[in-house]
Amino acid sequence: MKRLILIVTTISLLLPLAAAGQQNQNQNQNQNQNQNESPDQNRNRCSLTPLLRDLPYEDLSERQIADLVFIREEEKLARDVYLSMYEEWGLKTFRQIARAEKTHMRAVLYHLNKYEIPDPAAGNGVGVFTNPNLQELYDDLVLMGSLSVGDALEVGAFIEELDIRDLRRALVSSDVVTANVDLQMLYQNLLKGSRNHLRAFHKKLTRLGIVYDPQFLTQQEYDEIVYSPKEKGVVDASGEYLCGGEGKRLGAG
Repeated sequence: MKRLILIVTTISLLLPLAAAGQQNQNQNQNQNQNQNESPDQNRNRCSLTPLLRDLPYEDLSERQIADLVFIREEEKLARDVYLSMYEEWGLKTFRQIARAEKTHMRAVLYHLNKYEIPDPAAGNGVGVFTNPNLQELYDDLVLMGSLSVGDALEVGAFIEELDIRDLRRALVSSDVVTANVDLQMLYQNLLKGSRNHLRAFHKKLTRLGIVYDPQFLTQQEYDEIVYSPKEKGVVDASGEYLCGGEGKRLGAG
């Protein structure tokens, strides 16, 4: 845990205040489709991306664009670290959550395509990042997670806490200057997924007798998440269930 605290104090991972060179936004409606989505997913009535496609195009602020770009790579960070941890330890939890993170990456990519924002992850393999802070963090977390299974699980909890913090900030920025419903819906669903992943890592850590100290959440916030049931289904921009809802809804807080 001391290693995690060192990482927190030496690496600044604040969401960017503005996007450079990415102000152009596509206003040609009905043009873009996420190329990573299959026809079967389009037919799924309770799947996030098809529901997002029903939402209108809206103006994005520079901050909202910057948040999307950052979150795209932060979701990749989670996926890539978990793939490395699965390769190192063979723990199925890492493989399962890595698959979920890939779905999160696709959901963010849909918005990048929708608004014609360049993808920072394009062409980058596992462990390669455009954002230098995320590159440094990936290297540090993989190194720490290679020490033991317990360290790897703590790395997982750390990443999900970080995701929750940054998604909350992005959610706020999506409703400050120009409210954007599809961004809010995206971030609410990503938050729900991160809470579920945090629950999974907490459960594994508890079985090993390891007490994890929250790094970004308060102890009360952490306990409220990990000691509540898994959340299922798709939620709307307010965090209310649209379909398939199950479990206690915690929303963005």
